[in-house]
Amino acid sequence: MAKGPFCAWMAKIGFKDKLIVKRLFDVFDSDGGGSIDYEECAKGLSYIMQRDNHHIPLRRSDMKFYEICYKLLDSNDDEDLSVFEFFQVVQIAGHLGPQKALKITKCLFDILDPRDLGSVAYDTFVFKVRVMVGDLAAWLTTQSSSRLGL
Repeated sequence: MAKGPFCAWMAKIGFKDKLIVKRLFDVFDSDGGGSIDYEECAKGLSYIMQRDNHHIPLRRSDMKFYEICYKLLDSNDDEDLSVFEFFQVVQIAGHLGPQKALKITKCLFDILDPRDLGSVAYDTFVFKVRVMVGDLAAWLTTQSSSRLGL
C-alpha cells in the first residue's frame, strides 16, 4: 500500500492528522521501499493500538516504545531530533498555536537537551525519557500551569 491510500484508510478509521499519519507510514515502512505490505502495516499498528492479548498497550519498558516515539519525532530521519522537529510535533499533535507550542517545547527540550546543543540523539532521548523524566504525562501534570504559561 502506498502512502496516499494508507493516509485515506487511516482517516477512515479515525486518524485524521495527516502529518502524524504520514510519519506513521514512514515508521511502518521498515524497508524504506515507499510502500508497506500487510506485515509491515500489522506490525506497526500493533505497536500503537491496543494489543489483542488482553488489550495491553505498548509499555515504557518495551524499547520499541522509544524507537517508535523517536522515529515519529525525527521527521527528516537523520537520527538526530532537532528542537524544530520536536516543536512541529508538539504544535500539530497538541493542536496548539505557535506560542503555546514553543513554551511547551522549550520546557521539555531543556530537559532532553540540557547542554543546549539544539538536537538530541536516540540514546540520549531514551535515557532522558526513561530515567530522568519517567512517565512524561505524569510529569507534565505535576508542573504548575504558570511554568508552562498555559
